[in-house]
Amino acid sequence: MLRKILIGIAFIQISFSSNAQEWIGYSATNYAGIHSVLFNPAELVNGRYQFDLNLAGVSLGFDNNFIGLKHPGFFLSKILKDKIDYTTIENNYASDSWDKGNTKRVARVTVSQDALGPSVLIPINPNNAFAISTRYRNMANIDGGQPELSKQGIEEIHFDALLKQTFDGSGYSVDAMGWSELNFSYAAVLPLMPDKKNHFFKMGVTLKTLQGRYSAYNYGKDITYQFENSDTLTLINSSVKYGHTDNLEIKPFTFVNDGIQSWGFGGEFGVVYEFRPEYEKMQTKDETGNWVERKDMNKYKLKAGLSLLDLGSIKFKKDPDSYDFTANVYKWNLYPLSVNTIQEWDDTLNNRWPTVDPDNKETFTMNLPMTLNLFVDYYFKHNLYFNVGTSWSPVMKKNYEKLHGVTGMWITPRYENKWFGVGIPMSIGSNSHFDVGLFG
Repeated sequence: MLRKILIGIAFIQISFSSNAQEWIGYSATNYAGIHSVLFNPAELVNGRYQFDLNLAGVSLGFDNNFIGLKHPGFFLSKILKDKIDYTTIENNYASDSWDKGNTKRVARVTVSQDALGPSVLIPINPNNAFAISTRYRNMANIDGGQPELSKQGIEEIHFDALLKQTFDGSGYSVDAMGWSELNFSYAAVLPLMPDKKNHFFKMGVTLKTLQGRYSAYNYGKDITYQFENSDTLTLINSSVKYGHTDNLEIKPFTFVNDGIQSWGFGGEFGVVYEFRPEYEKMQTKDETGNWVERKDMNKYKLKAGLSLLDLGSIKFKKDPDSYDFTANVYKWNLYPLSVNTIQEWDDTLNNRWPTVDPDNKETFTMNLPMTLNLFVDYYFKHNLYFNVGTSWSPVMKKNYEKLHGVTGMWITPRYENKWFGVGIPMSIGSNSHFDVGLFG
């Protein structure tokens, strides 16, 4: 079943790759308005809008380094000639690391959804602006999946070459959280070099109020296992960290929750520098005869920015049926098991390993996916720009109650004016996947 899910998502990602860009490219434009707060809060001030209102927008992301599509799957004309069903995709297009001869790759998966709800940007004056934004977010990470365990997982334990052998599965982690945000942002121009108008600085901050809706984690600290066959499992002194909120359910593949479970706080910070070699040419006289800068013009030749996003965490109360334990079992017969809900899974673990580890806690704290962004935007001429940047979202292996985004780099050539804009974001992530999108 896991293989079907991953292949299906990989196929959707190729077919609609622009949805996986996580606002890359567009948020860095001069006409992003309120969307710029998602990328760098400093970009809110000294923009082109007198007012900007967003009602709804959504970004979807999926990234993994273990399973994907073969090269022919990229060609839509080739795919459309075939019968589109799971069997066709699996047989003709799907591949994983083992198929490509890489039997040492540690698996990683990141799935994310970010919906920007009703939000507003209100400039106070050319040097100050504030914004209020709402977001609804879901994210899940799988990290540290040892290659043998990952292969058996996507093959539903039917990969005979890995049966009847003892392997180390230590270090895997599964983390998920759904949360809402009510954010307050402020940005200001910094008068660091008031006598040199060709050097321009601005800074912005965002304060986040976080409403946690559900969360879960599972971490294998020391895992030694063997599959005798697809239905028989042996675990030897395996330490498992496990917890989730009491409202978590899967029906199937869908997280269901019943409102706010906990609250938290977070913050974001950003700075931007602009080099404006022709600033004097971009001024006009106001009604009093004084020279003022034109608000309708982009004034820089080169812009660079840095932002630190998603600082913060949410503390949750753990469901009493989910706890840390040590697993020892010899030739456990999995065939009779029928697990369709989280509660049935908890009951199975509770009956098999009723002893709670002494270091188990009744609460857990899930950290937001902290991300460091760095970008440079260069203006050629005739409304043509070139944007290049990188995002770094650390995994933090020693902290198993955490989320993280996808680390990567991007380049985005674009054309823009106040009436029209189009860009082609191209990105490559830490999983070596190359994505191309389009925005306008």
